Amino acid sequence: MGAKAPYYAMIVSRFIVGVSSANITLCRSYLADSTTLEERTIGMTIIAAAQSLGFVIGPVLQTVMTVAIPDEVDTGIDWLRWNKYTATGWTAAALGLINLVLLMPCVFKEYNIAEKERGLYKSAESNIKLPSPDYLGICGALLSFFIVMFIYVLLETLAVPFVMDQYAWSENQAMVVVGIGLSIGGLLTVAMYAVSGVLVKKYNEKKVMFILGFIPMIVGTFLFLPWGDNYLKMEKCYTDDNSNVTAMTGFTTGTTIETNSFYLSDTFLVHSQQEDKNCSLGCPEIQTWCAHTPVLPQAQLAVAFTLDLLGFPVAQAIIQALFSKMLGPKPQGVWMGVLTGVGSLSRIMGPVFVSYIYTYYGTRWCFSILTVAIILAMAELSLLYKRLIPMKIPHRNGQVNNNGSVRNEHTREQAF
Repeated sequence: MGAKAPYYAMIVSRFIVGVSSANITLCRSYLADSTTLEERTIGMTIIAAAQSLGFVIGPVLQTVMTVAIPDEVDTGIDWLRWNKYTATGWTAAALGLINLVLLMPCVFKEYNIAEKERGLYKSAESNIKLPSPDYLGICGALLSFFIVMFIYVLLETLAVPFVMDQYAWSENQAMVVVGIGLSIGGLLTVAMYAVSGVLVKKYNEKKVMFILGFIPMIVGTFLFLPWGDNYLKMEKCYTDDNSNVTAMTGFTTGTTIETNSFYLSDTFLVHSQQEDKNCSLGCPEIQTWCAHTPVLPQAQLAVAFTLDLLGFPVAQAIIQALFSKMLGPKPQGVWMGVLTGVGSLSRIMGPVFVSYIYTYYGTRWCFSILTVAIILAMAELSLLYKRLIPMKIPHRNGQVNNNGSVRNEHTREQAF
């Protein structure tokens, strides 16, 4: 038990971190309560940008600490070990402590604008009752949010094995190039959040979502499809006598698995197996589709990746804002939890999709399915276009402005 204690502690700590990551639900819920309708889209954009910036800074910080900190620093405290493996964890714990202090009631003061709005509605109409949300529109927003997040997560998950297959790179080379690419892409994503926040002030946010969000993602995902006659380089595996290996070595038992038998199709295990055998770099033999799939030109890959990263932040942020507006001036904690759950489901399904669809069927099937999915997401939001509006509050004699003031008009309802 003593030797295994660190492993159990790591599992428990990872579980706690996973649970605490649900605080994004509370952030979104509070943002919905503390902003007016006009501020909602910009607020959701800012919080999404902050989250993306964290995804950028985290890996960079870990890389810097790994390189800059020696193997062990004498802290003078027996239980406090500071080296390139533990420094990132201690830094994360310190940031968590700072976050806790900043959110303590004596420091952080809440402003519930939505509650004040509900009070004004009640004072303006003694019998007013908020209508139910447009559940069809909400479900459409959730579905599109899932697809947008799914594509982004899949690109992150697939990046390293994908370039290893495409260009016969080593794992270290692939990790360095992908790490740099994701960091630059993360900065680009944050910039697009800022751009979308400016554009929604001047233009219809749904049109911005379609033009700068979904269309670039559709084009970018489609460009991941390879064309041409320059096929992927296949790995060459040899035994000790330099003869070709014609069967796949078992992952765990070391026995030979015939090509027509069942095997665990996991692209990461496939690449790990390359290092265990005497194999040249290239697309693994187990991925039979590699033999008839063209190479994706690096310039095309860069354009495709860039377009997806340009479209993702715009689509994600505006969908979240529309989702919040459709819920109206009511507590949104439960519904924001549903939104977060849908995003988490995409993170679960992404690696599964990579493990089976990509490994079994290859690049064309993988990105064809994703292209169709993002087109369907845009199509269903287009069909629900008139439903993607703020909740409408009926009135007898007047309307309530977003700032809470009451005005008399002949119209009978006003969008919240």
